[in-house]
Amino acid sequence: MNYQQNIKRKIFSNLQKRTVVTAIEQGRMSIKEAQTAYGVKNEKIIRNWLTQYKTEKVELCIVTEPKMAKKTKPFSTAQAEALKKALEEAELKIKALNTLIDVAEEQLKIDIRKKSGAKQSSK
Repeated sequence: MNYQQNIKRKIFSNLQKRTVVTAIEQGRMSIKEAQTAYGVKNEKIIRNWLTQYKTEKVELCIVTEPKMAKKTKPFSTAQAEALKKALEEAELKIKALNTLIDVAEEQLKIDIRKKSGAKQSSK
């Protein structure tokens, strides 16, 4: 008889994936270190997560320019700093909300985020 080992595939929650991606993006871990620390089978999986969450960020940040943009004066240093701080705060809020959604999805066992290409329910 030939016996094969059942290889269990480790399933990572969105929260775990986001934690790994954030650690790598912030420079707290390399991909190799994250792979070892979280028990991820290979680097390609983590690279896929990085790509997945990077496109999510890009979708949140798409801004359309008005057709007739008015010429404005350049920002002063104080205004630029204020805008930079506001942007950092907004990015932190987005991360917090995404984490909140991940935790809710994990605990309630429901999908909250709309999947791309998902059909609208008809009433």
